[in-house]
Amino acid sequence: MLGMKGALPTKYIVGLVFAVVIIALIGYWFYSEYIKGGKTASEAYCRAKQIEYCTMVMANDPNVLDKSFTEFVPECKSFDWATDFSKEDCPDILQRRSNEE
Repeated sequence: MLGMKGALPTKYIVGLVFAVVIIALIGYWFYSEYIKGGKTASEAYCRAKQIEYCTMVMANDPNVLDKSFTEFVPECKSFDWATDFSKEDCPDILQRRSNEE
């Protein structure tokens, strides 16, 4: 009889620990998706970062010279134009930007 008394609370403790871990994982997922903004960015944000990146490339900023655009702004990888974009496109991008203003 004594052995059975200890077995029942052990199941509850394991279940409780499991429930706490599941709740923590759901909480982390919610935090990372909705509070921090997730891993993707809006196209407007990425276009603004593209201008910033090109400005730094044209100024020979050492922070971007050895990085592609998607390495500089990883959250923009979801856009096809961002993955196809190269540093050689920067003069055209900046020229187009100055014509718009």
